[in-house]
Amino acid sequence: MSPDAARADARNQAALSELESALLVVHTYRRDGSRWLFVPREIAHPGEVATTLPLRPLQPLAEGTIDAPEPVHPAALAWDLLTVLREITERGAPLWVPGDPISRAWQRRLNGGLWRGGEDVPPRGYLGFLLHLGTDAGILDTADGPAVPGADKGGVRPSVTSRIRAWRRLSFDEQMERLREVWLDQEQWIEGREREEIDVWGADWRGFRHRLVTELERFDTSEWLALDDLATRLAEANPTLIGPTFTASSARSGGDHDDHRTATIARVIAVELETAAAWFGIVALGVDPGKGVAVRIAERDRPSSETADEPETVLSVSNEGMVALHSPTPLHIWSLSAFADAEGVKPEARFQLRPGSVGRALGAGFDLDQIVQYLTRQSGEPLPDSLLKTLREWTVGYRRVRLRRAIVLTPDADLAPGEIRAALETAGLEVLDGEEPEGGLIVILPASARQSPPSAPEEQALAVLRANGYAGQWEQPPRLDPAGS
Repeated sequence: MSPDAARADARNQAALSELESALLVVHTYRRDGSRWLFVPREIAHPGEVATTLPLRPLQPLAEGTIDAPEPVHPAALAWDLLTVLREITERGAPLWVPGDPISRAWQRRLNGGLWRGGEDVPPRGYLGFLLHLGTDAGILDTADGPAVPGADKGGVRPSVTSRIRAWRRLSFDEQMERLREVWLDQEQWIEGREREEIDVWGADWRGFRHRLVTELERFDTSEWLALDDLATRLAEANPTLIGPTFTASSARSGGDHDDHRTATIARVIAVELETAAAWFGIVALGVDPGKGVAVRIAERDRPSSETADEPETVLSVSNEGMVALHSPTPLHIWSLSAFADAEGVKPEARFQLRPGSVGRALGAGFDLDQIVQYLTRQSGEPLPDSLLKTLREWTVGYRRVRLRRAIVLTPDADLAPGEIRAALETAGLEVLDGEEPEGGLIVILPASARQSPPSAPEEQALAVLRANGYAGQWEQPPRLDPAGS
């Protein structure tokens, strides 16, 4: 390059840098690697008022061509979350890295008992979405970190918290309202992280969800629309739907800046409609042979998931131990799943009594009488004699030995055991009648709460002794003679 050409090139580079610094041009790269300059319209045509072109009308799809999905329970998402919570309570959860797909084996095991299950596994990202909602609703805890040595640092094993007791007593409508609040308030795009179709940074996800729900309410609930057409229409009409500025990475990148922005917003909207909007029942999804995925906006005044008048017969029980749940509520579902295996939810929830399921209940502290009384009360009639006989055989085969923790308090000779007994009983501790051979008091310790350390009951007994002027001292085991004598 000649000296004159080099100087000219340097002047051009300096001029371009100055223009870019002043935001008069924006440089970009095409897919072929060439560099281009984008000049904003207000800079290229100063004083010109941009004309808003009329949006293309949406063409509804013919009703008869849509392969619509089977109807689902209005609170299918909350019901599926209960199924996940019961699975974690009974068997634990696999290691989960938020944003990555969870164990496929776990997905297969849960799939058949979910309202929104798929052919083999649930829709991509669905279980992760439920775990996110459960965590932020306070009924799942993911704060313990990785449970497997060498596992991903972001991996957690979700566990059910004590709030499940209050959660299961809420109605489905109350649960859905709470979960919707949690979803709308999410700062991250939890519903789209596992889709791997597009990555977006700097978006206003809270505002996006609220704006999208508002926009969807403007459409006719009786019409089926092509998913891509609806997403594009919403993107063209709302160029700031996911925020005024954002950065996106997608395999579908285009050339023109405006077209690329519109296409990116449309892709985000399409993912949202296929995931959270469909899972919450805001839209229904179908398939049109010519247009692909079709979408219809759900009616605004949908019927409540709770029946106005609960039928007298909540459930029925067959001779084979199949329980059909006619009036599903969170509490009934949670109670049944404690001692029966969920068989399916369509068209009616069914639970099967099995030796393993009854054994799990016995291991958790239930008695056979409790199971029989619940089924009898909710069905309104005694259990079949053949089933009762089978249940008793299963119970006899389960050779349970109940364990309770206790400590022995041995006062010094000059202390009155009666005073110590009175102090302990006043504090609500159980002291067995009589004394052990050496004059000690046997104190039955209360069960500790799940979140409490194992030593909490012992600490309670020591605190009672200290409060009454006694010094509790743990007896040390005798030391072994080094010589072995």
